[in-house]
Amino acid sequence: MQYALLFPGQGSQCIGMGKSFYESHTLAKELFERASNALKVDMKKTLFEENELLKESAYTQPAIYLVSYIAYQLLNKQVSGGLKPVFALGHSLGEVSAVSLSGALDFEKAL
Repeated sequence: MQYALLFPGQGSQCIGMGKSFYESHTLAKELFERASNALKVDMKKTLFEENELLKESAYTQPAIYLVSYIAYQLLNKQVSGGLKPVFALGHSLGEVSAVSLSGALDFEKAL
């Protein structure tokens, strides 16, 4: 089966996004920790608690990237032999996710 991936851009954010991943998967917890350390921002607080931070691009963009990256990594683990998309694309900021997940940009640099 062939796959194509499409990643969302800014405007798709909401409080609570990624929480079910965080609560259910060790990998998600590890990636939240790595993102928080790299950005010097508590990404759990940014995403899971009511606040105004997600209205600011400086927080919104890494948050969307983080959740997109986690979603891909979790999906990749579910597909036998790994997920090998024919192509990946993104709307605006989603292009960063697509480039990162192609292997051309590492996780921390993409943040």
